[in-house]
Amino acid sequence: MNESEAYEYGSRVTETVDQQTGKRKRYHFNDDGNTVSADDGLGYAAYARYERTGSNADTPVNHATTLTHARKAVTNLLTDGSAELGSAVWVTGNEPNNGTVKAGTFTRDQTTCKYGLVSWKIGIAASGKSSVKQTVNLTGGRSYTLSAWIKSDGPKTYVRAKYTAGGATHEAQSDPAHVEGTAGAYRRYAVSVTIPAGVSTAECALVCEGTSGSGWFDGIQLEEGLTLNTKRL
Repeated sequence: MNESEAYEYGSRVTETVDQQTGKRKRYHFNDDGNTVSADDGLGYAAYARYERTGSNADTPVNHATTLTHARKAVTNLLTDGSAELGSAVWVTGNEPNNGTVKAGTFTRDQTTCKYGLVSWKIGIAASGKSSVKQTVNLTGGRSYTLSAWIKSDGPKTYVRAKYTAGGATHEAQSDPAHVEGTAGAYRRYAVSVTIPAGVSTAECALVCEGTSGSGWFDGIQLEEGLTLNTKRL
């Protein structure tokens, strides 16, 4: 044992403290005693996965099948970013499109997803416009990036960030998802905004409009900064 380090133990976690610098490192373990994550207390972490199913069925119990490099830990500022919980913070609604409002459909779709078990599915009629929205508390004067994994079978499908400043509404949209059809692959799209000082909230929306059909969203993330980082699982 390194005498310059102190060790603190908890439930499936060990923390080391450098006695000279005060720097801390945390190691988290699964039920088999394998290290599943490690972080340095400065916002950087590495992760490991141990899978023994399918092609990995014969993998030794202590052999990591997936291992990441240390990277900056990302905080997702959205609640229920993958729609797994059906949280009431996500509000569904229909919006005017060329002066007309048409009813859309909103489903937590269990037949297709990028992460977990479900995705948000928005269905619209021709010339319709519908959205699923969440309002988030933010800090004025800072920049944020909104992203999602999206696919579409026809409609213009994108993520949108909107806020009000000086009595005016401002919004920014990601590029629309490439139309690939129901069985198409999810692709990640993002938009970044800088919130003016004095603004404390913004609306993050998943939007479908135009051609009749459906759009799907999963892995929705709002993070601080103008850089798009790995999805926080």
